[in-house]
Amino acid sequence: MESRTVINPNKKRRSLTLIFAVLLIAATFFVWWMSFSGFKSSYKEIKQQYYSVVAGQVVSELEASINYGKSLDSFYNISGIFAKLTSLLPEHIEAVITNRGGEVLYTSFERGSRQEIMAVFENEKVVVRLENISPSPKYAYFEQGSQELMILPITDKSNTAIGSLVLVYPSAAIKGELEPQQRETIQLSLLILGISLLILILALWVLPVPAEAVKSQSARQRLLQLIPALIVMVCLSVQSITMYAQDEERYKSALTDGAAGILNYIETTVGSLYEKGVAYEQMEGLTEYLTVKAKDTPIIWNIRIYNTIADTDGILERVDSWRISAPLNHGAEGRDTRVEIQISQEYMNGQMKNLLLVFLITMIASAVVVFEVMRLPELLMFRRSSEFNRDSSLQEEKITLGLRMINFIFFMALYASMPFSSILIRKWDGQIGGLSTDVTASLPMTLELLSLMLFSMLLARFSRHTGKRTFLVLSAAVIISGNVLSALATNPQQLILFRMLCGAGFAGVKTAVNAIIASGSRESDRTGLHIAAMNAGLLGGIMCGGSLGAAIANSIGASYTYQFTAGLILAFLAITLHILPWKLLNEKQESYSGQKKTKTPGILPVLWQRKVLGYLVLVSLPLNLGLMFIVSFIPSYVEKLSLPVILISYGYLVNGLLGIYLGPLLAKSLTKRIGKAMSVAVMLFMGAAALLVLSISPMAAVILLSTALMGLFDGFGSPVSTDYFLDMPEIKEKLDIPSALAFLGVIGNAVQMLSPMIYGWLLLMGSHTGINTIFALGLVYLVFGLLFLGMFRRSNSFGKKDLSFHNKPT
Repeated sequence: MESRTVINPNKKRRSLTLIFAVLLIAATFFVWWMSFSGFKSSYKEIKQQYYSVVAGQVVSELEASINYGKSLDSFYNISGIFAKLTSLLPEHIEAVITNRGGEVLYTSFERGSRQEIMAVFENEKVVVRLENISPSPKYAYFEQGSQELMILPITDKSNTAIGSLVLVYPSAAIKGELEPQQRETIQLSLLILGISLLILILALWVLPVPAEAVKSQSARQRLLQLIPALIVMVCLSVQSITMYAQDEERYKSALTDGAAGILNYIETTVGSLYEKGVAYEQMEGLTEYLTVKAKDTPIIWNIRIYNTIADTDGILERVDSWRISAPLNHGAEGRDTRVEIQISQEYMNGQMKNLLLVFLITMIASAVVVFEVMRLPELLMFRRSSEFNRDSSLQEEKITLGLRMINFIFFMALYASMPFSSILIRKWDGQIGGLSTDVTASLPMTLELLSLMLFSMLLARFSRHTGKRTFLVLSAAVIISGNVLSALATNPQQLILFRMLCGAGFAGVKTAVNAIIASGSRESDRTGLHIAAMNAGLLGGIMCGGSLGAAIANSIGASYTYQFTAGLILAFLAITLHILPWKLLNEKQESYSGQKKTKTPGILPVLWQRKVLGYLVLVSLPLNLGLMFIVSFIPSYVEKLSLPVILISYGYLVNGLLGIYLGPLLAKSLTKRIGKAMSVAVMLFMGAAALLVLSISPMAAVILLSTALMGLFDGFGSPVSTDYFLDMPEIKEKLDIPSALAFLGVIGNAVQMLSPMIYGWLLLMGSHTGINTIFALGLVYLVFGLLFLGMFRRSNSFGKKDLSFHNKPT
């Protein structure tokens, strides 16, 4: 019987305190970063709406003159136009007019005095943007170096873009405006963090759990891990609630300030006409003019000009933050003519709802993260024990725990960014070689998965000549580099190249983890447990990564997800290097290297058997296409429908929760009742139901229901279909389990690699032909289920109860 090392209780408490303190600090600052970044993004949007209203009026005046025969290249009185524009905007904003080729024609400043601005317009990225400007009246916004640019197209009679009006201002200007809010939120978060750390220390050191209250040693250990985890969650809940309340007040203030700027602009514009002798009642088209301004400015609900007979506001001095007004002119008859703006409560509610959804998804994902890494202190303490690096069953148990944790972190990192490359390309309106934006948007993930598949085959042989730890470090470094470069990408070509680099690193880490699984097992049962733990970590990581990635993309932009991934991969590498017994793993690899491998027949003879080929087409193909539904299809579908990106987070959440927790339970129960073959058919019908439901209506609730059903399809279908495949006589008699699983893995990788292009093509066909392609795909799944029942109806396991079902890994 193997001995178990008793760890000093004080060392255990010290390790728990340190680990959960670090986790608490990281989680607190992540919530603060998400909250403040979201507010900063909305604040910029509110400011830009005001800027676009003012600049849009200048563009309208320029276009009116051009339509009457003036040339943009030789425009008269441009200085007067610039003077009017800059008088209505903050002093740090400058204006530039360019032609269609991006050449600067006019500036609101002396060119020699602002070299930093002129340098921006010499940048290739900016020139390309100006050359490709769309005639759409909506402004485009991006950052270049230390400057922020807002571009509005100038069009001619035929609605062809002939130039641009560009507002330029330093990025530090808005940052300076937000410094008070940033300081307040940091102080609040630090206060909550300090109190939480104090409670954590008290809970672990001053208020120990009495031995008589919890007699079981394992129960005491779980309680010691659960208490700090709950403290972390309570801390994050309090922080989220207080920051949400603060942000609500700040949103109201920012909306009022933005509306006040627009009110001042309208007052100046209409008042200038009145001073020229045009009475308000005689201003032709005034209602239509104000309607356009209100319609194009989301923060504005209504604009009206009216004569006041009596008003208590001037006496009572009560402030209505959602209705602001200013006097236009006191007429000869004593009438008080005013302009009033009603601020959109709907816009405010939408912003706060979006913020609430971000907080909730961050909280739920953080809860899963906290409970997944709850065993980290235990693993770090085991590293100090005499059992570490010894070939024992206890060490194998710890390797199993470690594999689940590192795979959770690794896949959380990968899927925090992988699905959102399509959003970035759609934002760029990127196209490659005549391909549509829909198809181009599918290329980064497709080629990343192609790189994964190719390098998986290449690195399997190369890794044998390199130490596991060195190979893992190099592979992780490649992923980190690829993600850092992806964050800096400026066009689809660069992004695709960098994502392929990430795919190569992904293949390297998978190869290293597979080697760890093989070396860390003394018996085949333990190998199965290792793979099951890896799969559990994988599913949880995909759920949390996709949820957090969507929250980040929704709050501050898709490019920031790559930075988040790089940081998590760094954490993954640090934890993996510390908790795994590398010396023991290398020793086992050397002892296994001389053993003969089991010979298996070639794959092709097995592949071309009728039932195996039928299984691959009818089961493996739809299964792996369905596995990529949440990754490859939902982000592009949500973006195409212009729905909030945060919806993707909740899609990942419901997909993951049903797949991880309900799917396997249903698989065990249903397979025992109806047999393996019938269960596989049920899986296909589940996939059909998920797709057919989505075809009903493009509503958020329907999308979430569809992703939930597809998560059940995944969690139920993966173990059921794999178990059926391994039990097929054509496979069982000719391939061992590792070879059969490797064979399935290659087929799965191939389908998953093509899935972004398949889903992209379905979206494109639906747009061009009007056919409901998702409904058609659902019918295909339904037909495949019926064909499977017909082809495999003579199977020994069809319709029979199965009492030996196990969750075999996919």
